[in-house]
Amino acid sequence: MKKIVLILPLFLLIFGCSADDSIRTAPAIVFNGNLVLKTQADVDAIGTQGYNVISGTLVIGDFFTGTNTPVPSDIVDLTPLSTITSVGRQIEIQSNPLLTSLEGLSNLRVASGLIIRDNQNLTSLDGLTNFTTVDFNPILTGQTFFSGGAIALIDNPALTSIEALSTINPQDIHEVTIKNTGLASLEGLENLTEITRLQIIDNDNLTSLTALEGLTSVENTVFIFGNGSLSDYCTLQAPLQNNLDLTIYNVFDNQFNPTFQNIIDGDCFQ
Repeated sequence: MKKIVLILPLFLLIFGCSADDSIRTAPAIVFNGNLVLKTQADVDAIGTQGYNVISGTLVIGDFFTGTNTPVPSDIVDLTPLSTITSVGRQIEIQSNPLLTSLEGLSNLRVASGLIIRDNQNLTSLDGLTNFTTVDFNPILTGQTFFSGGAIALIDNPALTSIEALSTINPQDIHEVTIKNTGLASLEGLENLTEITRLQIIDNDNLTSLTALEGLTSVENTVFIFGNGSLSDYCTLQAPLQNNLDLTIYNVFDNQFNPTFQNIIDGDCFQ
């Protein structure tokens, strides 16, 4: 009986440490370079590889450049990408007319930027449940000159919720562009504090900017136009008062179009 008492702890020590060490030291599976997935078949195929890290840019759909017309993809399901946790540069989800959900990206935590563009039936960003960091990683990319921190939501007319963005560390976000969405509210951006550039364009359902209540500074640009129902800018009073030397202030073709001085003086609602 004494032998059993002595042997059992040794058994647990050997096998317990072995299992724990294997969990801690399991290497990430890295895709080196940019990864472009233009079809559902591409998504399915890459999913079988079990990549955890993409060192470059991850494109789901097609590229937008100054010269090309993107080819609409047939992508409907991102669940094969559920093993991806980190992207060294930005994520571009573009020109996917059949995509309705970002489910499948729920394990993604880190990327240097987020561009979601021309996804006609995407209604929310709810698949980004663990996305916390929009930051540049020079170790992954091998570059030090690239700066991240941009979020761009462009030409997603069915998009009505961006609340999933509330999980992102607000200090990582430097630029926000929201253009041609179905958003009635900017909830999801309430944790923003300091940004360089704010662009809100052609969002017909948007009535106010109240979700930006945590914003204390806009360093360079405020560009707000074409929002036919927008009449409340009062959450911009403090950040504009904190930067009287703002480089660009363009507000026009909205329901209410206050001047820079109007907002500073509190004449920010109609």
